[in-house]
Amino acid sequence: MGKRTRGMIIMVIIALVIPLISDNQVQAIGAGIGIFAQRNEDNSILVEGLAEASSLNIELRDEDEKAFFSATVQVNKEGYYYLVTPAFKEEVFKESRLSKYNYGIGVYVTIPGGAQAATTLPDYRDRYETPSRYEKYREGYQEPTPVKFEQYGVGSQAIIAKDPTQLKAVDSPVSVAASEAHTLALGKDGQLYGWGKNTNHEISESEMPVLPPTLITTNSKIRKIEAGEKFSLYITTDGELYGWGDLKDLGIKTVTGTPTKITLISEPIADMNAFNRGVALLTNDGNVYQLGGVGWANEDAREFIHNHYRKILIQDAVSVSMSNLKGYALKKDGTLWSWDNSIVEGQTTKAEQIAGFKDIQKFDAANTNNEYIVAIDKNGELWGYGDNSARQLGQKVPSQLNKPTNITNMALRYNKQTGWSAAGKSLNYTSVTLTVNGVLLLTQNKELLTYNTYPRLGDLNKNVSFIENTSRNIFWISGGKLWVWGYDNTYGQQGIGVKVK
Repeated sequence: MGKRTRGMIIMVIIALVIPLISDNQVQAIGAGIGIFAQRNEDNSILVEGLAEASSLNIELRDEDEKAFFSATVQVNKEGYYYLVTPAFKEEVFKESRLSKYNYGIGVYVTIPGGAQAATTLPDYRDRYETPSRYEKYREGYQEPTPVKFEQYGVGSQAIIAKDPTQLKAVDSPVSVAASEAHTLALGKDGQLYGWGKNTNHEISESEMPVLPPTLITTNSKIRKIEAGEKFSLYITTDGELYGWGDLKDLGIKTVTGTPTKITLISEPIADMNAFNRGVALLTNDGNVYQLGGVGWANEDAREFIHNHYRKILIQDAVSVSMSNLKGYALKKDGTLWSWDNSIVEGQTTKAEQIAGFKDIQKFDAANTNNEYIVAIDKNGELWGYGDNSARQLGQKVPSQLNKPTNITNMALRYNKQTGWSAAGKSLNYTSVTLTVNGVLLLTQNKELLTYNTYPRLGDLNKNVSFIENTSRNIFWISGGKLWVWGYDNTYGQQGIGVKVK
Protein backbone atom coordinates (compact mmCIF):
# COMPACT_ATOMS: atom_id res chain seq x y z
CA MET A 1 0.00 0.00 0.00
CA GLY A 2 1.08 3.58 -0.51
CA LYS A 3 0.34 4.75 3.02
CA ARG A 4 3.27 4.81 3.90
CA THR A 5 15.80 8.02 3.98
CA ARG A 6 18.25 5.80 3.09
CA GLY A 7 20.67 6.78 5.77
CA MET A 8 23.93 5.75 4.26
CA ILE A 9 26.45 5.78 7.08
CA ILE A 10 29.45 7.82 6.10
CA MET A 11 32.34 5.57 6.96
CA VAL A 12 35.10 7.93 5.97
CA ILE A 13 37.79 7.27 8.49
CA ILE A 14 39.63 10.24 9.90
CA ALA A 15 43.12 9.05 10.53
CA LEU A 16 43.60 10.99 13.75
CA VAL A 17 41.59 8.22 15.43
CA ILE A 18 43.73 5.21 14.66
CA PRO A 19 42.09 1.75 14.59
CA LEU A 20 43.84 -1.40 15.66
CA ILE A 21 45.34 -3.18 12.65
CA SER A 22 47.82 -5.46 14.39
CA ASP A 23 48.86 -6.50 17.86
CA ASN A 24 50.58 -3.13 18.19
CA GLN A 25 48.47 -0.02 17.75
CA VAL A 26 49.82 2.46 15.21
CA GLN A 27 50.26 5.86 16.77
CA ALA A 28 49.73 9.20 15.00
CA ILE A 29 52.69 11.47 15.66
CA GLY A 30 51.08 14.59 14.27
CA ALA A 31 47.88 16.10 13.05
CA GLY A 32 46.37 16.92 9.69
CA ILE A 33 45.91 13.63 7.80
CA GLY A 34 42.57 12.24 6.67
CA ILE A 35 42.21 8.84 4.97
CA PHE A 36 39.55 7.13 2.91
CA ALA A 37 40.36 3.68 1.50
CA GLN A 38 38.35 1.12 -0.43
CA ARG A 39 38.80 -1.99 -2.57
CA ASN A 40 37.80 -1.45 -6.20
CA GLU A 41 36.08 -3.99 -8.42
CA ASP A 42 39.33 -4.73 -10.31
CA ASN A 43 41.18 -5.49 -7.01
CA SER A 44 43.03 -2.20 -7.01
CA ILE A 45 42.86 -0.06 -3.85
CA LEU A 46 41.83 3.57 -3.69
CA VAL A 47 43.48 5.76 -1.05
CA GLU A 48 42.63 9.45 -0.81
CA GLY A 49 42.21 12.25 1.68
CA LEU A 50 43.44 15.61 2.88
CA ALA A 51 46.82 16.34 4.46
CA GLU A 52 48.89 19.34 5.53
CA ALA A 53 51.89 18.48 3.38
CA SER A 54 53.33 18.78 -0.13
CA SER A 55 53.82 15.03 -0.56
CA LEU A 56 53.01 11.79 1.25
CA ASN A 57 54.26 8.23 1.45
CA ILE A 58 51.53 5.57 1.24
CA GLU A 59 52.29 2.01 2.31
CA LEU A 60 50.14 -1.12 2.45
CA ARG A 61 50.99 -3.80 5.01
CA ASP A 62 49.55 -7.15 5.98
CA GLU A 63 48.60 -7.95 9.55
CA ASP A 64 52.12 -9.18 10.25
CA GLU A 65 53.36 -5.67 9.45
CA LYS A 66 54.97 -6.80 6.19
CA ALA A 67 54.80 -4.08 3.54
CA PHE A 68 53.73 -5.26 0.09
CA PHE A 69 53.17 -1.91 -1.67
CA SER A 70 54.46 1.64 -1.30
CA ALA A 71 54.27 4.85 -3.30
CA THR A 72 54.83 8.58 -3.00
CA VAL A 73 52.01 10.91 -3.99
CA GLN A 74 51.78 14.67 -4.35
CA VAL A 75 49.35 16.82 -2.39
CA ASN A 76 47.66 19.56 -4.42
CA LYS A 77 47.09 23.16 -3.38
CA GLU A 78 43.82 22.23 -1.70
CA GLY A 79 45.63 19.65 0.44
CA TYR A 80 44.14 16.71 -1.48
CA TYR A 81 45.98 13.49 -2.34
CA TYR A 82 44.78 10.55 -4.43
CA LEU A 83 46.15 7.10 -5.30
CA VAL A 84 44.82 4.05 -7.11
CA THR A 85 47.17 1.08 -6.76
CA PRO A 86 47.71 -1.61 -9.39
CA ALA A 87 45.33 -4.57 -9.22
CA PHE A 88 46.35 -7.20 -6.65
CA LYS A 89 45.78 -10.93 -6.65
CA GLU A 90 42.66 -12.15 -4.87
CA GLU A 91 44.66 -13.80 -2.08
CA VAL A 92 45.90 -10.39 -0.93
CA PHE A 93 42.40 -9.63 0.37
CA LYS A 94 42.37 -11.99 3.34
CA GLU A 95 39.81 -11.51 6.05
CA SER A 96 41.27 -9.79 9.09
CA ARG A 97 42.15 -11.93 12.08
CA LEU A 98 41.18 -9.04 14.32
CA SER A 99 37.94 -7.71 12.85
CA LYS A 100 35.08 -9.19 10.88
CA TYR A 101 34.53 -5.80 9.31
CA ASN A 102 37.90 -5.38 7.56
CA TYR A 103 40.49 -7.03 5.35
CA GLY A 104 43.86 -7.82 6.89
CA ILE A 105 45.44 -4.82 5.16
CA GLY A 106 46.79 -1.74 6.90
CA VAL A 107 46.91 1.57 5.01
CA TYR A 108 49.70 3.84 6.32
CA VAL A 109 49.97 7.47 5.25
CA THR A 110 53.11 9.35 6.31
CA ILE A 111 54.27 12.93 5.92
CA PRO A 112 58.05 12.65 5.37
CA GLY A 113 59.68 13.54 8.65
CA GLY A 114 56.31 14.26 10.22
CA ALA A 115 52.94 12.80 11.07
CA GLN A 116 51.81 9.27 10.35
CA ALA A 117 48.28 7.93 10.32
CA ALA A 118 46.76 4.57 9.46
CA THR A 119 43.55 2.68 9.01
CA THR A 120 42.45 -0.79 8.02
CA LEU A 121 40.92 -1.50 4.62
CA PRO A 122 37.14 -1.96 5.06
CA ASP A 123 35.50 -5.11 3.72
CA TYR A 124 32.35 -3.97 1.93
CA ARG A 125 31.25 -7.35 0.58
CA ASP A 126 28.35 -7.51 3.03
CA ARG A 127 28.13 -3.81 3.73
CA TYR A 128 26.72 -0.83 1.96
CA GLU A 129 29.52 0.87 0.08
CA THR A 130 29.86 4.38 1.40
CA PRO A 131 30.86 7.42 -0.61
CA SER A 132 34.10 9.19 0.15
CA ARG A 133 33.82 12.65 1.63
CA TYR A 134 36.85 13.52 -0.51
CA GLU A 135 35.13 12.79 -3.81
CA LYS A 136 34.48 16.48 -4.41
CA TYR A 137 38.24 17.14 -4.60
CA ARG A 138 38.80 14.75 -7.52
CA GLU A 139 39.75 16.15 -10.89
CA GLY A 140 36.70 16.68 -13.07
CA TYR A 141 34.24 16.38 -10.18
CA GLN A 142 30.97 18.20 -10.76
CA GLU A 143 28.59 19.09 -7.99
CA PRO A 144 25.20 17.43 -8.58
CA THR A 145 22.68 19.87 -9.95
CA PRO A 146 19.47 20.01 -7.94
CA VAL A 147 16.47 18.87 -9.93
CA LYS A 148 14.18 21.71 -10.96
CA PHE A 149 10.84 19.98 -11.08
CA GLU A 150 9.21 23.08 -12.58
CA GLN A 151 10.83 22.30 -15.94
CA TYR A 152 8.77 19.10 -16.01
CA GLY A 153 5.48 20.90 -15.44
CA VAL A 154 5.19 20.29 -11.71
CA GLY A 155 7.22 21.41 -8.65
CA SER A 156 6.07 24.55 -6.88
CA GLN A 157 3.82 25.48 -9.81
CA ALA A 158 2.12 22.10 -10.19
CA ILE A 159 -1.53 21.79 -11.05
CA ILE A 160 -3.21 19.99 -8.14
CA ALA A 161 -6.23 17.70 -8.32
CA LYS A 162 -8.27 19.48 -5.66
CA ASP A 163 -11.33 18.06 -7.37
CA PRO A 164 -11.65 14.42 -8.48
CA THR A 165 -9.70 14.04 -11.71
CA GLN A 166 -9.71 11.08 -14.05
CA LEU A 167 -6.37 9.64 -15.22
CA LYS A 168 -7.38 8.69 -18.72
CA ALA A 169 -3.92 7.47 -19.76
CA VAL A 170 -4.29 4.30 -17.67
CA ASP A 171 -6.20 1.73 -19.69
CA SER A 172 -8.65 -0.55 -17.84
CA PRO A 173 -7.15 -0.07 -14.34
CA VAL A 174 -7.56 -2.80 -11.72
CA SER A 175 -5.23 -1.65 -8.91
CA VAL A 176 -3.00 1.22 -7.77
CA ALA A 177 0.03 1.52 -5.48
CA ALA A 178 1.32 4.92 -4.36
CA SER A 179 4.21 6.21 -2.31
CA GLU A 180 4.47 9.84 -1.30
CA ALA A 181 6.43 10.63 -4.49
CA HIS A 182 5.47 8.15 -7.23
CA THR A 183 2.52 6.03 -8.29
CA LEU A 184 1.98 2.72 -10.08
CA ALA A 185 -1.20 1.39 -11.72
CA LEU A 186 -1.98 -2.04 -13.12
CA GLY A 187 -4.30 -2.63 -16.08
CA LYS A 188 -6.47 -5.70 -16.55
CA ASP A 189 -4.22 -7.18 -19.24
CA GLY A 190 -1.03 -6.74 -17.22
CA GLN A 191 -0.15 -3.22 -18.36
CA LEU A 192 1.96 -1.63 -15.64
CA TYR A 193 2.04 2.19 -15.59
CA GLY A 194 4.10 4.58 -13.48
CA TRP A 195 4.42 8.31 -12.89
CA GLY A 196 5.89 10.80 -10.45
CA LYS A 197 9.38 11.20 -9.03
CA ASN A 198 11.89 9.09 -10.95
CA THR A 199 15.23 10.36 -9.64
CA ASN A 200 16.02 6.89 -8.26
CA HIS A 201 14.66 5.06 -11.36
CA GLU A 202 11.57 3.90 -9.50
CA ILE A 203 9.66 4.21 -12.78
CA SER A 204 12.19 3.71 -15.58
CA GLU A 205 15.84 3.96 -16.66
CA SER A 206 15.14 7.50 -17.87
CA GLU A 207 16.98 10.29 -16.08
CA MET A 208 13.89 12.46 -16.17
CA PRO A 209 12.64 12.82 -12.59
CA VAL A 210 9.00 13.38 -13.59
CA LEU A 211 6.96 11.39 -16.06
CA PRO A 212 3.32 11.47 -17.19
CA PRO A 213 1.46 8.16 -16.71
CA THR A 214 3.75 5.93 -18.76
CA LEU A 215 3.67 2.26 -19.64
CA ILE A 216 6.53 0.47 -17.84
CA THR A 217 5.88 -3.07 -19.04
CA THR A 218 3.12 -5.51 -19.90
CA ASN A 219 3.10 -8.79 -18.03
CA SER A 220 -0.11 -10.76 -17.64
CA LYS A 221 1.40 -12.58 -14.64
CA ILE A 222 1.61 -9.48 -12.43
CA ARG A 223 -0.62 -10.10 -9.42
CA LYS A 224 0.22 -7.31 -6.95
CA ILE A 225 2.09 -4.00 -7.12
CA GLU A 226 3.65 -1.85 -4.37
CA ALA A 227 5.38 1.55 -4.25
CA GLY A 228 7.87 2.33 -1.50
CA GLU A 229 10.32 5.12 -0.83
CA LYS A 230 12.62 5.17 -3.91
CA PHE A 231 11.57 1.72 -5.16
CA SER A 232 8.77 -0.21 -6.87
CA LEU A 233 7.78 -3.87 -6.62
CA TYR A 234 5.49 -6.45 -8.14
CA ILE A 235 4.82 -10.12 -7.52
CA THR A 236 3.68 -12.58 -10.18
CA THR A 237 1.16 -15.38 -10.18
CA ASP A 238 4.19 -17.72 -9.96
CA GLY A 239 5.16 -16.15 -6.63
CA GLU A 240 8.20 -14.32 -8.00
CA LEU A 241 9.17 -10.91 -6.60
CA TYR A 242 10.51 -8.15 -8.86
CA GLY A 243 11.84 -4.75 -7.87
CA TRP A 244 13.39 -1.67 -9.43
CA GLY A 245 14.54 1.77 -8.33
CA ASP A 246 16.96 2.13 -5.41
CA LEU A 247 16.81 -1.30 -3.78
CA LYS A 248 19.71 -0.81 -1.37
CA ASP A 249 17.47 -0.28 1.65
CA LEU A 250 15.93 -3.69 0.95
CA GLY A 251 19.25 -5.51 1.20
CA ILE A 252 20.23 -5.49 -2.47
CA LYS A 253 23.19 -3.48 -3.83
CA THR A 254 21.26 -2.42 -6.89
CA VAL A 255 19.85 0.74 -8.44
CA THR A 256 18.04 -0.04 -11.68
CA GLY A 257 15.15 1.20 -13.78
CA THR A 258 14.31 -2.27 -15.05
CA PRO A 259 12.14 -4.72 -13.05
CA THR A 260 14.65 -7.21 -11.65
CA LYS A 261 13.95 -10.52 -9.93
CA ILE A 262 14.64 -10.46 -6.18
CA THR A 263 15.81 -13.82 -4.87
CA LEU A 264 16.50 -13.03 -1.20
CA ILE A 265 13.45 -15.07 -0.17
CA SER A 266 13.51 -18.64 -1.49
CA GLU A 267 9.78 -19.27 -1.03
CA PRO A 268 7.06 -18.22 -3.52
CA ILE A 269 5.50 -14.89 -2.49
CA ALA A 270 1.73 -14.65 -2.19
CA ASP A 271 1.26 -11.07 -0.97
CA MET A 272 3.17 -7.99 0.16
CA ASN A 273 2.76 -4.54 1.65
CA ALA A 274 5.25 -1.65 1.51
CA PHE A 275 5.60 1.56 3.47
CA ASN A 276 8.54 3.97 3.17
CA ARG A 277 11.68 1.77 3.31
CA GLY A 278 10.02 -1.37 4.66
CA VAL A 279 8.27 -4.30 2.98
CA ALA A 280 6.32 -7.15 4.57
CA LEU A 281 6.16 -10.33 2.45
CA LEU A 282 3.75 -13.24 2.82
CA THR A 283 4.66 -16.59 1.28
CA ASN A 284 2.37 -19.26 -0.14
CA ASP A 285 3.08 -21.37 2.96
CA GLY A 286 1.97 -18.64 5.37
CA ASN A 287 5.45 -17.52 6.37
CA VAL A 288 6.34 -13.84 6.77
CA TYR A 289 9.52 -11.98 5.84
CA GLN A 290 10.61 -8.36 6.03
CA LEU A 291 12.82 -6.39 3.64
CA GLY A 292 14.23 -3.05 4.80
CA GLY A 293 12.61 -1.38 7.78
CA VAL A 294 13.08 1.54 10.15
CA GLY A 295 16.58 2.90 9.75
CA TRP A 296 17.06 5.75 12.20
CA ALA A 297 18.32 3.48 14.99
CA ASN A 298 20.71 0.52 15.18
CA GLU A 299 23.33 2.14 12.94
CA ASP A 300 25.78 -0.76 13.28
CA ALA A 301 23.14 -3.26 12.17
CA ARG A 302 21.90 -1.01 9.41
CA GLU A 303 25.34 -0.94 7.80
CA PHE A 304 25.21 -4.62 6.86
CA ILE A 305 23.10 -5.79 3.96
CA HIS A 306 22.16 -9.13 5.50
CA ASN A 307 20.31 -7.35 8.32
CA HIS A 308 17.97 -5.71 5.81
CA TYR A 309 16.05 -8.91 5.17
CA ARG A 310 14.73 -11.23 7.84
CA LYS A 311 12.22 -13.91 8.66
CA ILE A 312 9.45 -13.09 11.12
CA LEU A 313 8.82 -15.93 13.53
CA ILE A 314 5.15 -16.48 12.77
CA GLN A 315 3.28 -19.23 10.91
CA ASP A 316 -0.08 -19.61 9.17
CA ALA A 317 -0.30 -15.96 8.16
CA VAL A 318 -2.82 -14.89 5.51
CA SER A 319 -2.24 -11.13 5.27
CA VAL A 320 0.48 -8.57 6.09
CA SER A 321 0.85 -4.83 6.57
CA MET A 322 3.84 -2.53 7.11
CA SER A 323 3.60 0.69 9.09
CA ASN A 324 5.97 3.29 10.47
CA LEU A 325 7.28 1.46 13.53
CA LYS A 326 5.87 -2.03 13.24
CA GLY A 327 5.00 -4.78 10.82
CA TYR A 328 1.75 -6.72 11.15
CA ALA A 329 0.38 -10.11 10.15
CA LEU A 330 -3.06 -11.67 10.24
CA LYS A 331 -3.09 -15.40 11.02
CA LYS A 332 -5.46 -17.99 9.63
CA ASP A 333 -7.20 -18.22 13.02
CA GLY A 334 -8.27 -14.56 12.82
CA THR A 335 -5.72 -13.19 15.31
CA LEU A 336 -3.46 -10.20 14.67
CA TRP A 337 0.28 -10.14 15.40
CA SER A 338 2.96 -7.43 15.26
CA TRP A 339 6.73 -7.01 15.40
CA ASP A 340 9.24 -4.17 15.67
CA ASN A 341 10.36 -3.37 12.13
CA SER A 342 13.62 -1.71 13.17
CA ILE A 343 16.73 -3.03 11.40
CA VAL A 344 18.64 -5.06 13.96
CA GLU A 345 21.49 -7.56 14.04
CA GLY A 346 20.38 -11.02 12.96
CA GLN A 347 17.93 -12.45 10.48
CA THR A 348 14.93 -13.42 12.57
CA THR A 349 12.45 -11.33 14.57
CA LYS A 350 9.80 -12.49 16.99
CA ALA A 351 6.15 -11.50 16.53
CA GLU A 352 3.71 -10.96 19.38
CA GLN A 353 -0.06 -11.34 19.40
CA ILE A 354 -2.21 -8.21 19.79
CA ALA A 355 -4.75 -9.15 22.44
CA GLY A 356 -8.47 -8.82 21.79
CA PHE A 357 -8.71 -9.31 18.03
CA LYS A 358 -10.65 -12.36 16.85
CA ASP A 359 -12.24 -13.57 13.64
CA ILE A 360 -10.43 -10.88 11.63
CA GLN A 361 -10.54 -11.27 7.86
CA LYS A 362 -8.77 -8.11 6.62
CA PHE A 363 -6.94 -5.18 8.18
CA ASP A 364 -4.52 -2.33 7.68
CA ALA A 365 -2.20 -0.35 9.97
CA ALA A 366 -0.61 3.10 9.93
CA ASN A 367 0.93 5.64 12.30
CA THR A 368 -0.55 9.00 13.32
CA ASN A 369 1.25 10.19 16.45
CA ASN A 370 1.43 6.45 17.17
CA GLU A 371 0.35 3.17 15.60
CA TYR A 372 -3.31 2.42 14.89
CA ILE A 373 -5.23 -0.41 13.22
CA VAL A 374 -8.59 -0.82 11.55
CA ALA A 375 -9.70 -4.43 11.01
CA ILE A 376 -12.68 -6.13 9.36
CA ASP A 377 -14.10 -9.24 11.03
CA LYS A 378 -15.87 -12.22 9.45
CA ASN A 379 -19.19 -10.39 9.69
CA GLY A 380 -17.90 -7.38 7.77
CA GLU A 381 -17.80 -5.19 10.90
CA LEU A 382 -15.02 -2.73 11.74
CA TRP A 383 -12.69 -2.74 14.73
CA GLY A 384 -10.29 0.03 15.74
CA TYR A 385 -7.23 -0.14 17.97
CA GLY A 386 -4.42 2.23 18.95
CA ASP A 387 -3.90 5.99 18.75
CA ASN A 388 -6.71 8.25 17.55
CA SER A 389 -5.38 11.45 19.13
CA ALA A 390 -5.20 13.08 15.68
CA ARG A 391 -8.86 12.10 15.12
CA GLN A 392 -8.12 10.24 11.92
CA LEU A 393 -10.95 7.92 13.04
CA GLY A 394 -13.24 10.88 13.65
CA GLN A 395 -14.42 12.73 16.72
CA LYS A 396 -16.81 10.05 17.95
CA VAL A 397 -14.07 7.46 18.40
CA PRO A 398 -12.07 7.84 21.67
CA SER A 399 -8.58 9.35 21.37
CA GLN A 400 -7.00 6.14 22.66
CA LEU A 401 -8.28 2.66 21.90
CA ASN A 402 -6.45 0.44 24.36
CA LYS A 403 -8.30 -2.63 23.20
CA PRO A 404 -10.04 -3.54 19.92
CA THR A 405 -13.27 -1.53 19.78
CA ASN A 406 -16.19 -1.89 17.39
CA ILE A 407 -16.34 1.30 15.32
CA THR A 408 -18.61 0.09 12.53
CA ASN A 409 -21.40 2.59 13.10
CA MET A 410 -19.01 5.56 13.10
CA ALA A 411 -18.08 5.44 9.41
CA LEU A 412 -19.29 8.43 7.38
CA ARG A 413 -20.78 9.17 3.97
CA TYR A 414 -21.52 12.46 2.27
CA ASN A 415 -24.81 13.37 0.65
CA LYS A 416 -25.49 16.62 -1.20
CA GLN A 417 -28.81 17.09 0.59
CA THR A 418 -27.94 15.96 4.11
CA GLY A 419 -24.17 16.54 4.29
CA TRP A 420 -22.10 14.17 6.41
CA SER A 421 -23.92 11.42 8.28
CA ALA A 422 -23.28 8.04 9.86
CA ALA A 423 -23.10 5.38 7.17
CA GLY A 424 -24.88 2.77 9.26
CA LYS A 425 -23.98 -0.60 10.64
CA SER A 426 -25.05 -3.29 8.17
CA LEU A 427 -22.83 -2.53 5.18
CA ASN A 428 -20.39 -5.47 5.25
CA TYR A 429 -17.00 -3.83 4.70
CA THR A 430 -14.59 -5.62 2.38
CA SER A 431 -11.47 -3.41 2.20
CA VAL A 432 -9.64 -0.80 4.28
CA THR A 433 -6.57 1.35 3.70
CA LEU A 434 -4.97 3.64 6.30
CA THR A 435 -2.57 6.60 6.25
CA VAL A 436 -1.30 9.23 8.64
CA ASN A 437 -4.32 11.36 7.72
CA GLY A 438 -7.14 8.87 7.79
CA VAL A 439 -9.03 5.87 6.51
CA LEU A 440 -10.70 4.78 3.30
CA LEU A 441 -13.29 2.00 3.47
CA LEU A 442 -14.95 -0.09 0.80
CA THR A 443 -18.25 -1.88 1.31
CA GLN A 444 -19.64 -5.03 -0.25
CA ASN A 445 -21.88 -2.72 -2.29
CA LYS A 446 -18.74 -1.04 -3.71
CA GLU A 447 -19.31 2.23 -1.85
CA LEU A 448 -16.30 4.32 -0.74
CA LEU A 449 -16.64 5.62 2.82
CA THR A 450 -14.39 7.15 5.48
CA TYR A 451 -14.17 8.19 9.14
CA ASN A 452 -13.17 11.77 8.45
CA THR A 453 -13.59 14.13 5.53
CA TYR A 454 -12.65 13.22 1.99
CA PRO A 455 -13.68 14.92 -1.27
CA ARG A 456 -17.37 15.26 -1.93
CA LEU A 457 -17.34 12.74 -4.71
CA GLY A 458 -20.99 12.64 -5.64
CA ASP A 459 -21.61 9.36 -7.42
CA LEU A 460 -17.86 8.73 -7.77
CA ASN A 461 -17.91 7.07 -4.36
CA LYS A 462 -20.12 4.36 -5.87
CA ASN A 463 -19.24 1.39 -8.06
CA VAL A 464 -15.72 1.49 -6.58
CA SER A 465 -13.52 -1.56 -7.10
CA PHE A 466 -10.19 -0.39 -5.61
CA ILE A 467 -8.95 2.20 -3.11
CA GLU A 468 -5.44 3.50 -2.37
CA ASN A 469 -4.44 6.04 0.25
CA THR A 470 -1.37 8.22 0.84
CA SER A 471 -0.95 11.00 3.37
CA ARG A 472 -1.92 13.73 0.89
CA ASN A 473 -3.55 11.96 -2.07
CA ILE A 474 -6.09 9.23 -2.66
CA PHE A 475 -6.65 7.08 -5.73
CA TRP A 476 -9.70 4.98 -6.49
CA ILE A 477 -11.22 3.08 -9.39
CA SER A 478 -14.87 3.88 -10.00
CA GLY A 479 -16.83 2.54 -12.95
CA GLY A 480 -13.64 1.09 -14.40
CA LYS A 481 -11.93 4.50 -14.43
CA LEU A 482 -8.99 5.68 -12.33
CA TRP A 483 -9.47 8.85 -10.29
CA VAL A 484 -7.18 10.99 -8.11
CA TRP A 485 -7.80 13.69 -5.55
CA GLY A 486 -5.50 15.37 -3.07
CA TYR A 487 -3.10 18.15 -2.16
CA ASP A 488 0.38 17.17 -3.38
CA ASN A 489 1.58 16.98 -6.98
CA THR A 490 5.13 18.27 -6.41
CA TYR A 491 6.73 15.35 -8.25
CA GLY A 492 3.86 14.63 -10.60
CA GLN A 493 2.68 11.79 -8.36
CA GLN A 494 -0.96 12.71 -9.02
CA GLY A 495 -0.40 11.99 -12.71
CA ILE A 496 -1.71 15.34 -13.91
CA GLY A 497 -0.07 18.52 -15.15
CA VAL A 498 3.15 16.74 -16.06
CA LYS A 499 4.95 16.91 -19.36
CA VAL A 500 8.00 15.28 -20.84
CA LYS A 501 11.03 17.58 -20.84
